[in-house]
Amino acid sequence: NNSVVNVSLAPALYHLQRALFVPLNRRLYVFPYSPFDHVWWFEADESVGGVAPDGSQCAFIDSGAYNSFNQRIYLTCRGSDRLLVFDPRTDRIVAVIPVGAVPIGIGINSQTGFVYVTNYGNETIMSVHPTSHAVTLVLSNLTRPHAIVWNPFNDYLYIAQNLADGSTGTLVYNASFGLVHHFLLAPGHNLFVHPSTGTVYVNLYAPGQVAPMFLNMTQGTPIVANVGAVVVFDLIFAASHNRLYCTNPSHANGVGSTVQVIAPTV
Repeated sequence: NNSVVNVSLAPALYHLQRALFVPLNRRLYVFPYSPFDHVWWFEADESVGGVAPDGSQCAFIDSGAYNSFNQRIYLTCRGSDRLLVFDPRTDRIVAVIPVGAVPIGIGINSQTGFVYVTNYGNETIMSVHPTSHAVTLVLSNLTRPHAIVWNPFNDYLYIAQNLADGSTGTLVYNASFGLVHHFLLAPGHNLFVHPSTGTVYVNLYAPGQVAPMFLNMTQGTPIVANVGAVVVFDLIFAASHNRLYCTNPSHANGVGSTVQVIAPTV
């Protein structure tokens, strides 16, 4: 109905990827970066609820993802090297799983329910079983792995590395074939798979661009997300009108933070 509801939450809530829509109960959940002392949600009728998390022992929430396989929300807890499992049916933390050092990114295989975590600190990828919570090392000896996404079109994992010198790029991995491809791109911060084409988009943290990676392992021309944008921080996709939303927290012309809208090629 085009109405606007303004709710004051946490001053540190500046990452879009800590806001998750859960189809199970049609809620939009909001998880603050730091301190992680509350979980908020917006109901379909625009009412707002919240609860203090119990047993999280977490100082910094870096990323979140909803797993439709087991109807759980997974959150990387960078401050204590843990993966939190949040149940949206009870609004409680149901598991705290030790992973690697400085966990940041989360990728979920929606067919198997396995959760993949990038450990920025010790440069590894780990998988987490959706029911037993067993943790398995998948890849090691990476270079500052940041974001990870599973592509259902080819059953590959895409891993955006984020070394400051820009020499690392995005890796493509499959359990049966190992490392399949290496896209030589600038440091990547987040990844997104287009649901109609299987094209994977990576936001290049600096110089403020979004690069498409096609299923045939060719790379498209990077899209300038916002002229003058110093960095592109987060990517959120709206399937209803085929648009990518990019946050630009730093801008060269002094306009401050901006959000750029991109129409990806279909």
